[in-house]
Amino acid sequence: MQVKLRPVPEAELRARPQAEPAVQVCLAETDWETLAPGEEVPPVDFGRELLCIVHRGECPTGGYRVKVAGARRAGGHLLLETVLQDPKPGDFVTMAVTYPRSAVALARCEAGPPGAKLLVQALAAGGKAIAMTELTLPLR
Repeated sequence: MQVKLRPVPEAELRARPQAEPAVQVCLAETDWETLAPGEEVPPVDFGRELLCIVHRGECPTGGYRVKVAGARRAGGHLLLETVLQDPKPGDFVTMAVTYPRSAVALARCEAGPPGAKLLVQALAAGGKAIAMTELTLPLR
């Protein structure tokens, strides 16, 4: 089943960089405060939405990207379809370590029923898992 997503702009996202590929899910504002202490909460209505962040991990230069292009539910799994982009030879890139990430908000009701266990996976082309996390949806 396809899941409707709402992109969260990178400028609104100030979570800590992740050195390894990861998926983080914020179910409440307190989850965000744990990920990004002291940072402004992104424009997500945590009463009705949850926030999924896909981190590509540490990259040696600029020009690397990750984008959540779609999502679907399959049983107790939420599959985030991601697109990875690498710089092409000869591209002008920032000569600094970067930490690409992409974030989307989705309606809680689309994630699954309250109290359900949910495995959230970020998948690249061909269905290769980039990262995953498991959580239990709140009862409210």
